[in-house]
Amino acid sequence: MREPKPFFRSQTGSWYLQLGKRQIPLGKDKESAWEQYHRLMGKRADGVPVETDCVARLFNLYLAWLEANRARPTFEKALRHLRSFGQKIGPDLKVSKLRPFHVQRWLDERYANASATYKNAAITVVKGALNWAEQQGYIIRNPIAKMKKPSPAIREFIVPATRWPDVLAAIKGQEFRDFVTFMLDSGARPQEVCRAEVRHFDREGCWLVFPRAESKGKRRQRVIYLPTASLEIVDRLVKQHKEGHIFRNSNGKPWGKNSVNCRFRRLKKKLEMPKLCATVLRHSYAHHRLVNGTDSLVVSKLLGHVDGRMLATRYGHVEQNPTFMLEQARRISSPLQPKSDGTPPGSAQGNGEDRSA
Repeated sequence: MREPKPFFRSQTGSWYLQLGKRQIPLGKDKESAWEQYHRLMGKRADGVPVETDCVARLFNLYLAWLEANRARPTFEKALRHLRSFGQKIGPDLKVSKLRPFHVQRWLDERYANASATYKNAAITVVKGALNWAEQQGYIIRNPIAKMKKPSPAIREFIVPATRWPDVLAAIKGQEFRDFVTFMLDSGARPQEVCRAEVRHFDREGCWLVFPRAESKGKRRQRVIYLPTASLEIVDRLVKQHKEGHIFRNSNGKPWGKNSVNCRFRRLKKKLEMPKLCATVLRHSYAHHRLVNGTDSLVVSKLLGHVDGRMLATRYGHVEQNPTFMLEQARRISSPLQPKSDGTPPGSAQGNGEDRSA
């Protein structure tokens, strides 16, 4: 079987390598393209192509790309997990030698007491780095692509709308009450509330607009539509702070992850709601919208999701409202229901037909 060679495509001005059904881009420079080709085509004794790069080097390349192209929290999360995994496997392990058991041993040693959700996130980060390396052409395939991840726990607790006034009444201080009210009323992400600035506010449109570079995923701009209560809060705070962050604590500083978590720790003790947190408010918003008739796709868009999958699997919680589910089950009459004259469904009585044997 002939060994594949790099080829030049004039339409794109780039070099490529065809390996089976995969076409790997090698870049526009001929010399670097052939250098990458020889690295990709390193061979074992049996002649099968393998990757000769070290895992640690690929992680460094991926982290540099993340830092330049993704939000800071995304980079920091990846840095934490990849640094930990890198310490476990060492600096010299080749991609060709990497196996799922390396990841499993790392999880068992470093995250033995962690939740399934945390372990899922850790594996996702490692897989993501290697998927990126495959997409960029640094490696031929991700050696742990088929590794299974533990199923993350689904956040099942919500605050029913009937309890929202109790939550707000238990909060001391207008600043945090504004934060919580805005989340329940708008469905915004906690980090979006923390990062919202005066420049994001469009009074005429009644919304906050985060440009693509500042939005989650950096793929499309994020628009937070402001219902009446949210608009009143933002209007009032923008008049207080002519520039910079809109939502600030009693010290005049922007809310951050730690300060918000600290307030919720106190609040959930006071209300005896041990699972209460900022994200629960967002889930509660979604549930309230769904059970009150808002179309599920519209709710997904209000939450800032691309489609309805996340809402269906993580946010809806409609199954926790049996009264609503029963109402929906009965909302459209069934042909199996008894007729108005008491005749059982499917009965031939009264239709003039003789069905006797």
